[in-house]
Amino acid sequence: MFFNFKKSPVQIDCFVPEAYSFAAEFAPVQKASKFLPQWFRNLPVINKQSFYERDINDNVGNVRGCPGIISSLSRGFIVPMWSDLRIDWVNDDLKYKFSDKISKIDYHPNEQATGFADNHWILRLMSPWILKFSRPSTITSLPLTYYHGMDSPIRTIHGLMETRSRHNYIPSTQFLLLQKSTELKKYIIDFNTPIYHFVPMGEYEYKIKCHVDTKEYNKIFLTFSSPLSFFKKGIKQLAIDKKKEEEKSCPFH
Repeated sequence: MFFNFKKSPVQIDCFVPEAYSFAAEFAPVQKASKFLPQWFRNLPVINKQSFYERDINDNVGNVRGCPGIISSLSRGFIVPMWSDLRIDWVNDDLKYKFSDKISKIDYHPNEQATGFADNHWILRLMSPWILKFSRPSTITSLPLTYYHGMDSPIRTIHGLMETRSRHNYIPSTQFLLLQKSTELKKYIIDFNTPIYHFVPMGEYEYKIKCHVDTKEYNKIFLTFSSPLSFFKKGIKQLAIDKKKEEEKSCPFH
């Protein structure tokens, strides 16, 4: 007798604080199939029979017939831009502006990736979303070339994350590489444009639900920071206590 123990779907709860309630309402986290790029939608649908029976010299077909691209665009889920973002730069001067007037970009020195991104700014886009998984999962993030185009001066960094190392939470923070230029340029990432593409690895189902919950958001945020904060605080307190003991024992103090 064989038993088929099917795993229950992974629940992915996505939290934003009240200040970003507009993101949950107008640009929620959704499955990638909801964000097919317009250029892909504009391509004519291919008749599968004619596609596979065509002569090799026929100029018939398009990327709608590519299983790899279709899987890349339809699997996983998307965190879209929650605000319009404009970036202006000339030489080594860079400025940015979010339409929500509260979001931020963090900068990282090129020395953190010497030999890899020397001619780029390394930017960290601070998303308001924190994702909570109902059980340990492995998540890969895909580059967003299909959404932003080959001519875009921005490149996204892809990677692999184990949620078990973060108490099954992950912050949706994206690293962007922005190519430097000697000419004044600008780049705009429009509201609701895909900015993170996460794909859970493994053959299991998952469900996504978005929440506006400042209390839960702060609780999760503290889960990220508290172990390190407590560790630093503990080390600092040990140093203070040791100094006090030395001062007490010193006859000249």
